[in-house]
Amino acid sequence: MNLRQRGLGFLLVFLAVPASATLPTHEQVRQLQQLFGFDSAVVQVMETEIGKEPAFADLAPAQRTCLLARIEPIMSVKLVDAFRTLFGDEQTAGQWIAFAETEGGGKLMQFVRKGVESSINGQPAPEPESMLGGLPQAAMMQVVEFMGTPAAKVLEREFPDLDMTDAELDAFKDDAQTHCGIEDTTL
Repeated sequence: MNLRQRGLGFLLVFLAVPASATLPTHEQVRQLQQLFGFDSAVVQVMETEIGKEPAFADLAPAQRTCLLARIEPIMSVKLVDAFRTLFGDEQTAGQWIAFAETEGGGKLMQFVRKGVESSINGQPAPEPESMLGGLPQAAMMQVVEFMGTPAAKVLEREFPDLDMTDAELDAFKDDAQTHCGIEDTTL
């Protein structure tokens, strides 16, 4: 095999390998979190979930506040990573953002956001008819068309796990002990 044939073979292999998709940008993730109602939800969910722990109830109010302040940045990063994983690439994220700017997409995202807020607050989910019932036909077609795109498949995916690794949990415990005056046995 001569050098020219090898070069052509390498070129064909290179062209056959798909380009790796770029993860959604930080700005896209911020927009998506807002569209889906997760921008303010992370703190509220943490307060609710941590509040269920008996050890949390035994803490002084200042310790509770400190503990929540220490875990919020960790969980915010995990939520960003989860959204990047869920949406997969910049193109899919961009399609969702563009869809949300349409009349139909805006109404659908308003409905989704209210559903997330209701779930977090322990309230019944809003009825689709209450927000989408009076949608003009052109706007409804925007929703129907978008739901048929590959980008809409995001809704079929499992939301990524937000659990802390053992190492992250150990680092958090050390941080909480140092900054919040919480005993190791409490955590």
